[in-house]
Amino acid sequence: MSEFCILLAAPRSGTQLLGAGVGSGFNAIWLQEIFHELYGRPGTPYAEMDNLFERSSFFNFRASLIARDIRFAFPSTEIQREIFARYLDHLRSLAGGAHILIDVKYNSWHHLNDYWANADDCPLLAKIVMDHRISVVHVTRRNLFSQYCSIMMARQTGVWHASHELPAPIALTINPQDCANLMDKMERRVRTFEDWFSGYPMAQLAYEDIIANGEFTPVVKNTFGSVFGDGPVAPLQIQYRKILPSLPDVIANGSELLRYFNDTPYSEMVSDALTGDRR
Repeated sequence: MSEFCILLAAPRSGTQLLGAGVGSGFNAIWLQEIFHELYGRPGTPYAEMDNLFERSSFFNFRASLIARDIRFAFPSTEIQREIFARYLDHLRSLAGGAHILIDVKYNSWHHLNDYWANADDCPLLAKIVMDHRISVVHVTRRNLFSQYCSIMMARQTGVWHASHELPAPIALTINPQDCANLMDKMERRVRTFEDWFSGYPMAQLAYEDIIANGEFTPVVKNTFGSVFGDGPVAPLQIQYRKILPSLPDVIANGSELLRYFNDTPYSEMVSDALTGDRR
């Protein structure tokens, strides 16, 4: 049984949908992205924050430590480890005995690096997580083209999550070379994190296996049942909706993309998304 669980993922991998659903059904508190700038409150006294996501923000917590003891501003390995250990205790105080589910995107693992770190080094945070034996569920997407389109849609609309009304559909014209480059990068990032966590018991969950027939799949329930050591105590609730419309309806240059990616490693992904729309 694990007290903590981290959702490790790239943007547009369904972690908000997944985390809210798991939090609603399991005895777990969902704290979203602990390294998100949205919840940082510079200059606000920590004791005055009543929003759960502000109180669980790593940046607000660290700022409160530094305000009391300036040595926490200096990122030695020992200090970073102490900060995170204290942060885990803080999250325990917020959870009231519930399991703790947090979201750490690929581009947030550097926030506890020490003084010296190369770009391709395993982040110190990953080593700390493994030392604390924190459960990690790696959420990936099989169709990287759909993921790319979802990122572009969110950037253009400014809507990253929707619980009720969806944004009005817009036409997307995809730059094929930019798309190919980003899909290459996304593939490399997945392999990089799998290398960093090699030998560690990290669970794998595909975005495409999260929802089926309008409800969370048995794969989700079994994955988190294994992580937390017990099954759900209530039905898992779908609290967010996909913001990406049917791709054939919004991609303005679909024919160009099908030709460009023909006979490439991404041919099937593009074809599925633009003809079968398996998102």
